[in-house]
Parts: sequence; C-alpha cells; structure tokens
Amino acid sequence: MVRLTNEHLNDIYKKLSENYAQIGELRKHVLKNFEWKSLPQPVVKVVGAVDGSMMKSRICGGVLYAVSANALGGCVDRGMFVMSIAMDSGNLDNRLRRMMMTLEYRIGAIVGNKVDLVLLDGTLGGSLLPPTFSVSNPLNVHCEMAVTAGRLFIGSLDRFYEEVLETLEGNIYENILLSTKIFQNFDSKYSEYVVEVKEFLESNGLLTSDTVSDWEVFFEYVELLHAFNRLLNCNCAFISKTSYTTIIFDIIKEKIGEKGFSISSVFDTSLLNFLFCKSGYLTLDYDKHSRLHVNPICEAFQDELPNVRVIGVNSRKSVVRTYCRFINGGNLLVMETLKDGNMSLEDIISALIPYSKSGYPIYLKDVHHKAKISKKEFDSYVFTIMKTIVKKNKFFKLFFQNGRDVL
Repeated sequence: MVRLTNEHLNDIYKKLSENYAQIGELRKHVLKNFEWKSLPQPVVKVVGAVDGSMMKSRICGGVLYAVSANALGGCVDRGMFVMSIAMDSGNLDNRLRRMMMTLEYRIGAIVGNKVDLVLLDGTLGGSLLPPTFSVSNPLNVHCEMAVTAGRLFIGSLDRFYEEVLETLEGNIYENILLSTKIFQNFDSKYSEYVVEVKEFLESNGLLTSDTVSDWEVFFEYVELLHAFNRLLNCNCAFISKTSYTTIIFDIIKEKIGEKGFSISSVFDTSLLNFLFCKSGYLTLDYDKHSRLHVNPICEAFQDELPNVRVIGVNSRKSVVRTYCRFINGGNLLVMETLKDGNMSLEDIISALIPYSKSGYPIYLKDVHHKAKISKKEFDSYVFTIMKTIVKKNKFFKLFFQNGRDVL
C-alpha cells in the first residue's frame, strides 16, 4: 500500500523552494560578513575516537537496557558495556542517553593520555543541558543536603576512578555506573563506593516513593558531570553530522535590523552548503549570540568540577563552533572545541585532515560501528538472560512477557 501522493511531494517542494529563495536573499550578507577559510596544512598526530550506543526492551518486569561506549585509534581499542533493568520507565530515554554519555566520557578520559586528540560524536555544549525531573530537582527541595550528598558522591567517584578505572586493562564489561548502585537494596561489585552516600540519604530521610526517581536522575547527572570534567583534561573535539542552529541568520538579522528583514529563518547548514562547497572552515563567535542558561547543578559543584565550571554557566561563551568541510563537495560537519583548550582550532583541524580523506574522520566512522548494539545482538542477550534466570526460578518467566509479543 502506497500512501504518498503528489500533494505531499508538492508541499515539500514548495517549502524547500521558499527556503532556497531566502538563501538567495541572504547570500550577499553572508559573503560580506563571514569568511570561509582554506584548510591549514595537514599534520600527523595520534587521534582517537569515541562513540556509544544504547538499546532497550520493555518487559512485564521493567525495562531491560544496555549501553556501550568504545574508543578506537592509534594503539587504542577498548570498550565499556553495561546491561541492567530499570523498574521506573519515566524519562528513560534521556536517562539512558546520560548513561551512554557517561561511559563515552569515561573511556575518552582513560585513553586521552595515549593519543594527542580525542574525537567524540555530538556537541560539547549539549553535554551540560540540565536534566528533566519527574517532580523537582532535589537541589530546589533539599538544597544544602543535596549539595552535601552530591559532594560525597563526587568524592566516591574520584576514589573509584583512581582505584579502579585507571587500573583496569582491556574491555570493561561490568556495571561501572555507581549512580545506579545507590538505590540497590543488595550488594554488588563496586557498591562499597556508595555506602557513605546511601547512609547519608537514609539517615536524613531523603528517599521516599515520590522522590526516589528524582534522586536517581540527580546522581546520574552528577556522575555524567564527573566523567565530563575528567574528559576535559584531555585535548578533545566534538563533531556533529547535523545541526539546526540559525546563528548566521541571527547575526545578519541583528546587523540589518528587523525592518529590513522579511525572511523567517534559515539553518546555518543550509546557507553554508549552498554558498561554500569547497573544502574549508568557518568559525562562529558565540559571545553576542548565545542563549544564557544557568545550570544549577553545575553551579553547585563548580569547586569540585573545575573544568565543568568553565562552561557551566553559559557554555556558548566558552565553546568555539566551527563548520568544516574536509574535501570539496564533502559533508559539512559541525565541530565544537573549548575556546581556551591546549590545542588551537587550526591545530585540531590540521590533525584531522589526514584521517578525513573521505570527508569524515575515519576513526569516528569505525568506532560508530564498533560501539553499535544491534537489535539482533541485544535480543540474543535478552534471550540468554531470560533463559538463565528462568532456570533459577521458573515463575520469573512471567517477568519477561512483552506487550508486543501479541502483534
């Protein structure tokens, strides 16, 4: 059954035609106010790349999930993998994404001293977007006690990082997300690192049925910030394949004024794809065109996490956004780096050129496939888990009923 009609096609074509006409109107303003620079000379450096993946399956007993992260490049080839079950499905996709990013930043920080530059898929500023809570942020309800609990947890993470993560070799296929262990009512590997945090929460009566999910999100986010803070000790660059920002349009609109403008909005990538097809790069200044967002969790732990403090209040004032094309007619990539990092923007681009002959850094492409958890692979894990658990207790088979089984 085909549902596509000419009306659908015409609607899309007309919208794109309007957008194309707007790009034509903006062309002279872009060429006047922005410079598309030629790529610098390539320099051979040791570059590594990190990427992650996640999968989930809803069953009667909760949500089985798996998150992974891999690092590849130079002499580096390592992976991390965690699989468990969540009993609370609220905001689960966002929570799994944070867990995945935590693994990515952890493995990036661990291998960072073995390479000159670590590449990550995504955006640097997006790493600090505040989490969503079911009821409220514990910082707003239990201000001082939430800060104390967070600092205790950061201390535990520091010890865990130095005593465990830095000593492990090869792949790490065990649950190293300490935030999930705080709320377990049983002992598991590495749970001794969160005993102090658990005792503090319990002795102060902070965990109730209404608040426990918000505390879970709070500690998951603190663990993410801790991993991010460690990562920023390394030279790193975040590269995104897509972007829907309108910073160029906003800058031009400010220069011309509202009255001289009839265009609604045009994406940066649309403008640059049509106006600059050759290899090169363009850097945007965020200082005047940044959206200020104060992140209260970053503020609360700025002394414990000094690297995060640099970009925690307004990430866009501390982050350099660069649109880059490594080959003529190649994909336009968005790269974000720290403004005051140890490597200059030109040095980073020079280091990427030898690895980007196809237009995209080869290690980022390879590590994407290495980290990916396929549905077939995940389903095999779920089947193995079910088979093993049901052998221990045949009644537990009821937990593995899936609502989609009837379809």
